[in-house]
Amino acid sequence: MTTQKEYIEQVLDFKNKNPEMEIKLCVNSDEISDGNWTSHVIWKVEICKWYNGQDGRFYLGEEEIFERLEEEFYDGKATEEEIRKLVRGKYDKEAKSVICIFTEAS
Repeated sequence: MTTQKEYIEQVLDFKNKNPEMEIKLCVNSDEISDGNWTSHVIWKVEICKWYNGQDGRFYLGEEEIFERLEEEFYDGKATEEEIRKLVRGKYDKEAKSVICIFTEAS
């Protein structure tokens, strides 16, 4: 089992090898108490694609990001091919690689 220290060391290793990458905390909002502190532990660290959607949420990974971008571009008029081109262009331009720290309530 990976220790919390090992996860932190993994983050530092990723950051040292990729100084341009941002570090993002990915926390399940269902595990956050309103008005109280909630203790969390790291359960995974990885480099992944990140996209800030127009709906104020963030999306991780190519598949999830593509699905969201298709929703953003769908207007009932564009063909599937046109939408795919728009999605690919925006993905290439705006989806960035980041270091993600995934936590869960402890």
